[in-house]
Amino acid sequence: MTGLPGPRSEFVDKYLRDTLFAMMDLFKISEYEATGRISKVLGSWDLSDPQTENILGHEDAEYWAHLFLMCSVAVVTRRCRGARSRRERCRLLARLW
Repeated sequence: MTGLPGPRSEFVDKYLRDTLFAMMDLFKISEYEATGRISKVLGSWDLSDPQTENILGHEDAEYWAHLFLMCSVAVVTRRCRGARSRRERCRLLARLW
């Protein structure tokens, strides 16, 4: 499985793979499409930062699968880029869902 954003911690790597498989299973989309949706949203995140583990880890993989699939990528990335902190980014993402 290539194409997922990186570099990333071991936890984030496993978590994104779980999310990828959840998207493929729940929504019957290809690995390529699931990887692309994850990459568009998380491509600018520092996935090796321990804070990222906290942001992703507070919800299960199915939650993020729904978020990546259903939310408008433009809205998510635009709002996240305007966030002043990772905590604010997390709140913005949670509000979108």
